[in-house]
Amino acid sequence: MNLIFILVSLLSTLSAYAINFLPMPTTSHRSEVVEKAQYVLSYNEEHEVANWVLTTLKPSMMKNCTSRSNSFRSDPNISTGSATLQDYKNSGYDRGHLIPAGDMKMSATAMSETFFLSNMTPQTGNFNQGQWQELESLVRAWIMKGTTTTIISGPILHKKLPKIGPTGVSVPKFHYKIIYQVKGKLSKMIAFLMEDKTPYGSLEAYSVSVDEIEDMTGWDFFAELDNDIEEDLESHVRSQEWDFNSTFQYLPCTTSY
Repeated sequence: MNLIFILVSLLSTLSAYAINFLPMPTTSHRSEVVEKAQYVLSYNEEHEVANWVLTTLKPSMMKNCTSRSNSFRSDPNISTGSATLQDYKNSGYDRGHLIPAGDMKMSATAMSETFFLSNMTPQTGNFNQGQWQELESLVRAWIMKGTTTTIISGPILHKKLPKIGPTGVSVPKFHYKIIYQVKGKLSKMIAFLMEDKTPYGSLEAYSVSVDEIEDMTGWDFFAELDNDIEEDLESHVRSQEWDFNSTFQYLPCTTSY
């Protein structure tokens, strides 16, 4: 089935609070788009990881309702089969979340679905539990200061990446995260490109333009924005618009968003 048709179909059926902007391919991609309760991913069979994982969150969704489940498992919704637990066993790599479990504490279903291996990439422990986790926490703090926030995370994929496990899961050297936030009539965007290595510097030092990540990945992010707005937001690095000293605290658990 044509990937663009799949994307259009998803856009017509997703709930209002969930996903507003799905990336569009600018080059040929082997991809299967799969919808979960609170996020959407594009799975790359050649690399056995996602091209990107996207979610849209509101401050009211940042609730401390569900504990971390650690229910790591293959994704039954990937038609060609996803990575497996055996791929990561004794590999020396963490199963690193793209959509973090900490973003999905609002429900048991949302939490559980972050542990599908389609939402993982092989990451060193220092990276996964260091600067990547730091960035995840900072983004949660930014969500609490905004209104609607769309987050896209993924690896930089190419043919020469090393692989682990019998399935052949690619080990990315770089990961990216793009944050688009709307507050009233104002919108802003920031992107990060992070190398899996230590030691590392401040999070702000990793900020890059969205255009740079588009060039590296072959995906057009936020293509549904007005062209002038998209060009302005994606071509500049405006890290000064974001508070890098923000801290996060979960809301008490309630039943409504």
